[in-house]
Amino acid sequence: MNLHPGPEKRRAVEVRLAELASIRRALQENEDWYQDLVEHSQDLLCIHDLEGRLLAVNPAPARVLGYSIEELLQIPMRELIAPEFRSEFDSYLSEIERAGEARGLLTVITRSGERRIWEFHNTLRTEGVAKPIVRGTAHDVTEQKRAEKLLRETSEELLSRVRENELTIRELKLFRTLVDHSNDAIEVVDPQTLRFLDVNEKACSDLGYSREELLSLRVPDINPTATKSSVAKDVEQLRETGSVVKECLHRRKDGSTFPVEISMTWVELDRDYVVVNVHDLTERKFAESRLRASEERYRAVHDRAPVGICWIETASGRFLGVNPKYCEIVGRTERALLGLTFHEITHPDDVKENLKRLRELVEGEGRHYVIEKRYIRPDGSVRWAEVEVVAMWPNGEDPVWHMAIVQDITERKQAEEALRTSERQQHKIAKQLETERARLIEAQAVAKVGSWETELPSLEITWSEQTHRIFETDPSHFHPSRPDFVKLIHPEDRTKVDAAFEASLEKGAPSKVEYRIVMADGRVKVLEEHWKVFRDEERRPVRLVGTCSDITERKQVEEALRQSEQRFRVALEGSPTTVFSQDRDLRYTWVYNPQEGMSEEDILGKTDEELFGPEIADRMTAVKRKVLETGRPTRQEFSLTARGKIYYCDITIEPLRDATGSVIGVNCACVDVTHLREITEELRLAKEKLSEEKLYLEQAINSELGFGEIIGRSGAIKEVMEKVGQVAPIDATVLLLGETGTGKELVARALHRMSNRQANSFIKLNCAAIPSGLLESELFGHEKGAFTGAVAKKIGRLELADQGTLFLDEIGEIPLDLQPKLLRVLQDQEFERLGSTRTLKVNFRLVAATNRNLLQMAKQGEFRSDLYYRLNVFPIHLPALRERREDIRLLIDHFVRKYALRMNKVITSIPAKTMETLVRWDWPGNIRELENLVERSVILTPGSVLQTPLGELHGIIEEVHGVTLGEKERERILRALRECHGQIGGANGAAARLGLKRTTLQSKINKFGIKREMYQ
Repeated sequence: MNLHPGPEKRRAVEVRLAELASIRRALQENEDWYQDLVEHSQDLLCIHDLEGRLLAVNPAPARVLGYSIEELLQIPMRELIAPEFRSEFDSYLSEIERAGEARGLLTVITRSGERRIWEFHNTLRTEGVAKPIVRGTAHDVTEQKRAEKLLRETSEELLSRVRENELTIRELKLFRTLVDHSNDAIEVVDPQTLRFLDVNEKACSDLGYSREELLSLRVPDINPTATKSSVAKDVEQLRETGSVVKECLHRRKDGSTFPVEISMTWVELDRDYVVVNVHDLTERKFAESRLRASEERYRAVHDRAPVGICWIETASGRFLGVNPKYCEIVGRTERALLGLTFHEITHPDDVKENLKRLRELVEGEGRHYVIEKRYIRPDGSVRWAEVEVVAMWPNGEDPVWHMAIVQDITERKQAEEALRTSERQQHKIAKQLETERARLIEAQAVAKVGSWETELPSLEITWSEQTHRIFETDPSHFHPSRPDFVKLIHPEDRTKVDAAFEASLEKGAPSKVEYRIVMADGRVKVLEEHWKVFRDEERRPVRLVGTCSDITERKQVEEALRQSEQRFRVALEGSPTTVFSQDRDLRYTWVYNPQEGMSEEDILGKTDEELFGPEIADRMTAVKRKVLETGRPTRQEFSLTARGKIYYCDITIEPLRDATGSVIGVNCACVDVTHLREITEELRLAKEKLSEEKLYLEQAINSELGFGEIIGRSGAIKEVMEKVGQVAPIDATVLLLGETGTGKELVARALHRMSNRQANSFIKLNCAAIPSGLLESELFGHEKGAFTGAVAKKIGRLELADQGTLFLDEIGEIPLDLQPKLLRVLQDQEFERLGSTRTLKVNFRLVAATNRNLLQMAKQGEFRSDLYYRLNVFPIHLPALRERREDIRLLIDHFVRKYALRMNKVITSIPAKTMETLVRWDWPGNIRELENLVERSVILTPGSVLQTPLGELHGIIEEVHGVTLGEKERERILRALRECHGQIGGANGAAARLGLKRTTLQSKINKFGIKREMYQ
């Protein structure tokens, strides 16, 4: 076998080697190309395992991520993924292991923290490798995604703008519609030319122009107040602030003007505009005018209201405002009330209930309430009031303030108290009235008097059962009507009945008529009816109410009564009535029951002149002649003088007619009213006495000492009041003894108020204040003409004090010649007025007072001893002020409050030195001296600390525990100077603290030799 090839085979091998070399070169070139493609590719080309570790990666993506290839191969792929996408990366590894292929988007984070979006496509290779590997590519689509997002946003924005434009077009159409239908006029004005560029329908209708006419006008054409300077000022302000609001006038096409408020706004669009909103102020101006008038009326009602009005802060009870009537009710000024709460002026017993009702109001249990309460005035008096409280805060909101309307009901309360005290008597009277009412019902049944009622204009008639009995009708079947009633009346009397009813309707006065009715069996009854017309507010008749009685028997008996003169005489015998007749010559033809001292024989056949004299006869004859001539009755009162005595007669004169109706004389009834006149005169005198009492009481009140109550808590004053309480209910005579100014009149008034005579008069007489020549007249009274100058009758104090209390002050000054008369009154309770012989009986309780020693005067013959023992039944000694020093502080506080309130001052403190000095002063003038000094001190006080002129008091030097008052005063001044750091004047100086003037304090510093180094 030839092992060596031939030439052909050698050439064939060479050819193949040449081809293989070219293939190798091609492969080498392809591998170089592939390597170059991988290294320069901008996409990610990588190989990783199923655990997420990179095995190979091309350089370009590594540079994008900010790492070298070596660094990148050391970093787990999961850490390159954005945290929120790492769960998706885990799902990707699971999916490619299962399916062998995966694609999608992942967000990676570069070294600098930038986020990039990569779109990947990877496949799994398991053949020809030791472990499965993943090969794949990823393309950076970050810019693409951003562009897509931007495109979407741009598209959405364009779509939104299109929609907004469409909406703007619709809104512009709607805006134009709204502008044209606006309640205010809207105008667009060129700021340069002041011409109107556009207006709405309201502007045209307000000004009376068409739109075309208005657009041809300028602002001054419709605004008469617009001047060149004012327009320039408005434009300048518009440029600065952008808007201007002002009031002016607009002129209509017809020339009339009306007030407007214009709101101008500067608008910049393609050019400058001024948009003017015009609001018609006609109604508002009219409303403002009415509001001002209403406020004036409210203020007038507030100030002149007949009830008190106050406004109160609910939380604190503090007064916010009051009207004059409220100030009058509570007895305080407006200024004083505004510094108080309502609790402080409310009676302590009423505060709890008041606060309870207010708490219910605050808690929403109602919007108002009414309460009766008592107010305490500064003088201690109490006023009852009805208070209506109204919440003034809106529902659901916190309470702020409330209003109270206050009505003074003190008089009503007093009346109710009087009503309660007389309840038993009224109950007794009610029982008597009930008894009388039962008797009256029985009497009506016996009298057989029926009642009826007719409604107008319906003429509906209602009869009582007794009326049905009189007309003999059955009330269950017969229902009276006007026609039925007329049928029952006798034909001859129907006209008379109709005329009587018509006359009563016209005149409105109570009326009566007598008429006949015809029964079914032909019997005739005579009835008498009385009725009254009732009218409405417009004076129209609405109802007739009357009574009906059967007087048939009475009419039958009348004839018999007229024929029985004897029975007539018995009826008039003993009465003060004289009945007589006179002919046309006025001679007495018949007389019955002549009064005492005259008989029928003395009168018959005589004339008035023969009986009473020409003067009286002329007056009587003139009246009787008038009745004879006119035929009309009359009534007169005459005074007659017979047997030296004056009689008063009430004479009724009626014409006396014959059968033809001619007047042939007069019938007269004369009633002796002399006794009645005497009673009337006594009533008049009693009325005068009451007037005198009223006048005296008014004068007494005006001249009162001014004490509102007895002030004191010392043993001495308590002993006095204990004695007053013992003797007050007894009518024993009380003698008040004590120095002047110790309050004797005040104790006397307390005796009266605590006595059984408190409801009657308390009459006071100061015997030392009236000249002795006039004292008797003042005490006993006098008749007119009793002495020179007595031009009218005067009621004396004794008579005024009847049933009451008489207080004779300074009784030791009564002259000796008047004392027996007073003693007689005290013993016999009777006296005569000066110039009168008539003895008057009186019943009074005597309280006498004196500052003199009556027993010593009686021993010296200056005072009657019997009168002294008559007066000294129950003596009460009133201690001097120096004997009750513990009461001085109370009295000073009382007088300071009293006069500070009267002078509208606020005094809050009294210096201790002043109080100590006043307590130690002996007060020879007692309480009166103390009160006068306090009043003078209040006048001199400019601030809130009482300044008392202590220099006016003398003889106060007194040792107190071995230290004189002067030394104590020096020490007090030094202490005040040290506390004020040497400052003398000013609000914080020592003078103000001590209650002294600066100059007074400086004088005392010099007096006591106080040096600056002693207090600095």
